[in-house]
Amino acid sequence: MVLDPLTAFSVAGTVIQFVDFGLELFQRSEELYRSVRGTLSVNEELDQTIYQILKLVEKLLQSLGPDGALGCQTNDEYTLAGLCDACKAVAREMISRLNDLKVKGRARAWKSLRAAIVHAWNRDAMMALQKKLEGIKALIESYVLVSVRENVINLSIETSERFAALDSRSQLIIDSLLERRKEFSEELQDQTLAIAQLLSRSEIAILDHLEESKARILGTVQEAQQITSLNGVANDQLLRSKNAETLCRDMTEKSLLEGLQFSTMMQRQEEVTEAYRKTFEWIFQDLSRTFRPWSSFINWLKYEDGIYWINGKAGSGKSTLVRYICDERRTETLLKAWAGPIPLTIASFFFWNSGTRDQRSQSGFLRAILFKVLHQHPELMPIVLPWQWAKRYSRLASDKPILADQIRDDWSISRLKQAFAKLCEQRIVKIKVCIFLDGLDEYEGDHELIAEFFHEITTSSPNIKICVSSRPLLVIGDIFSGLPSLRLQDLTFQDIKFYVNDNLSKHRRFRQLLEKEPIKTPLLVKDIVGRADGVFLWVRLVVESLREGLGNPDEIADLRERLDELPRDLEQLYNHMWGRVRGVYRPRASRIFQIVRAARNQGAVIRYKDDEYEPLTAIALSFAEEESTSINGNPSIRILDPAYLKERCEKMDAVLKTRCAGLLEIHASESTLYESWGGTI
Repeated sequence: MVLDPLTAFSVAGTVIQFVDFGLELFQRSEELYRSVRGTLSVNEELDQTIYQILKLVEKLLQSLGPDGALGCQTNDEYTLAGLCDACKAVAREMISRLNDLKVKGRARAWKSLRAAIVHAWNRDAMMALQKKLEGIKALIESYVLVSVRENVINLSIETSERFAALDSRSQLIIDSLLERRKEFSEELQDQTLAIAQLLSRSEIAILDHLEESKARILGTVQEAQQITSLNGVANDQLLRSKNAETLCRDMTEKSLLEGLQFSTMMQRQEEVTEAYRKTFEWIFQDLSRTFRPWSSFINWLKYEDGIYWINGKAGSGKSTLVRYICDERRTETLLKAWAGPIPLTIASFFFWNSGTRDQRSQSGFLRAILFKVLHQHPELMPIVLPWQWAKRYSRLASDKPILADQIRDDWSISRLKQAFAKLCEQRIVKIKVCIFLDGLDEYEGDHELIAEFFHEITTSSPNIKICVSSRPLLVIGDIFSGLPSLRLQDLTFQDIKFYVNDNLSKHRRFRQLLEKEPIKTPLLVKDIVGRADGVFLWVRLVVESLREGLGNPDEIADLRERLDELPRDLEQLYNHMWGRVRGVYRPRASRIFQIVRAARNQGAVIRYKDDEYEPLTAIALSFAEEESTSINGNPSIRILDPAYLKERCEKMDAVLKTRCAGLLEIHASESTLYESWGGTI
């Protein structure tokens, strides 16, 4: 009869396990065993080795059936049976030699299992056996597995008895890896190998007929005397097998997440200015009782699908609002009403055109979102990334380390989009995903195509919705037309008024002016708010200028003159701020600006890890712009202490504020000043 669709996979996987075990035995036998009882004696290690070989061959015998030929009907099945016979022959030789070692070991104390193995096989015999094992594995991986996979194309694995006996997680993985069974590509070998290994490792043999099986392998009664000693290690071995499989899957998941993650994934979001207290609270207001010219955000969170578009002019506070939404607990509470009983996942990404390539590209967005979703739902990995999962699992299952130069994932945009599409389309693992995406206009590619990409995703999948912020670019507006949205500069009047009043009133000189000029002082605040036109960044720069004047100390007329001098356009305002830098400071300021620009340009060429580059830090800038720095021939080069580094960073911060008109800033991380090298520029 034709083999059960998963039996052939399981047999092939057992052959691979046997070959890997044999190769490990010869290559690094001193590392094969560890026990909760501590270091094993050599005889105990020999018992473990013999037991492991017997267990693997027992699994082969169970699959071969009473006629010893798998009930073969096809050439592929006969080939697989032939490989099983080859494994049995190798097993007979290995067990025979290992038994001899146990007998000799009573009269001779082996220093280690490795020493015993070397004594049992001379170099030529060991090399010949290794070559035979490697040949078996090569044939399995290059021919038999592909043939076996082709044979299950038209069969339903769900009706297989072996499939029904597996745990639900293993069933999910096999279903996922076999989903594209009608396709053929170089990835199929990795996926098929992983299925074979998973099946073999998951089916822990029940050794009810151990004595009979050993007799069939060895053809001798002497082996029956080993049963007592083997039973002593059986339970420990079975538990070790289960734990090893769990560890293998955990390490596979960990390795995949490490491949998706990149160091600057959260940098932009963490560096965005936090919302000023009591601002942006209106976003969570219930609009049912009042008319407002924007779509209810809380209704979208609780009930609606698709896209919510936050648009606004440059500097209006879009990034700050999106960060506020992400940090606010009410967001998750409202989204849980949308998700209902289905698990909810919230993910975010902030595009940044001044950052690394990953921070401004679609591939960076996809890697970040996939990382966050798969980190919370690792059971999705073989569904969303079947090839990458299989490649890692099969290597770890063979007790081989995952090395960067041996396993390089193809995180191309096409493959990432394919993975993201799988995430959106799959219905096996029930999840609801809400994505918060800031700065779509800062994406480095085609804005129309990326906007269409998000629109198509949310239209086709009711389980994923996206809140997007951007400037009101025409191409984005055309695609998002008619969707729930708000225009930010129309809604921040009260926030800006509160920000100006609160910041200025904290200054003792402003409170004095308010008492002295009770009419003119409030009018100054009113004019600032009116001229802002919803641009929070402009307000912030203006308030900083006025607070500088209050420290001089300026009168109300002087402050009014300052305000009138400040352009209302952001670009003109930057030019104005630069114009206020004293001439004596400008050479140094120019040098600093050029260093910062050169560092970013150079970062696009020289990468320190994959597609990332090390951002310019405050301490690096302090040394780079120092004219007297000399390394060549300097006998005083030494390790710098933290206090000195902190002092340099603080001086650099003061230089940027006074020499660069506040146009450059240091963004400090949550770590200490020394550990973060003073923050990034």
